[in-house]
Amino acid sequence: MATRFLLTNSGPAAVNPAFDGGWEQTGQADRVRMLTKQDQSSFQALANGTSITVPITTTQDILCRQFVSDPYPATQWLGTVSLVIRVFENALTNNVTLAVVVKLCDQSGGNLRTLFSTFGTDTEFAASGSDATRIVNAQALSTTTGQVGDRLVVEVGGHATGPTAAGSYTMRFGNNAASDFALTSALTTDLNPWVEISQTLHEDRFNNYQSIRADDGISVGDRVR
Repeated sequence: MATRFLLTNSGPAAVNPAFDGGWEQTGQADRVRMLTKQDQSSFQALANGTSITVPITTTQDILCRQFVSDPYPATQWLGTVSLVIRVFENALTNNVTLAVVVKLCDQSGGNLRTLFSTFGTDTEFAASGSDATRIVNAQALSTTTGQVGDRLVVEVGGHATGPTAAGSYTMRFGNNAASDFALTSALTTDLNPWVEISQTLHEDRFNNYQSIRADDGISVGDRVR
């Protein structure tokens, strides 16, 4: 079963991995903890993030946010990654498309290893007032042997191709909608954004508890050692 993480404002990450070297601008980015869908402990209203400034003329990849997961047991990372998020730009002269990087880091935030990256996918962001989704559609991960305590790192931002005027782009985060977005570009509804790894990551937990339900409906806690 695939593992889905919701893209929220879920609080500070436990570690601070370096931003990917493919971004030309990282000074406007922030960093938050990334939780799986079943681990969401509170609801956060869907809301636009901070507008990310796009400079005139220069083609640049500009990071908006880095998400960092909790640690996982050693595993073989493989399969695909998908992502959907609602976005807009303040003017079509910004020429912004979606950019995404997916990495592993060790438990302390170091030893970064790239699983997937793309700088400029899908179609240009919609103009403000016509906010719509942009996606990464089941793209292959680089098969990587993980280490005990590895964390998943997901970076989302924009690729601005030769803007003819200074402007901005904005991404929308949160998890309080009744349902998640479908993996479809150009949706204008206001649902939960997410990123999903096609493999199962949550059957075992590193340094944590797993909830197990017995046949008779009794729930017990099992510590993974």
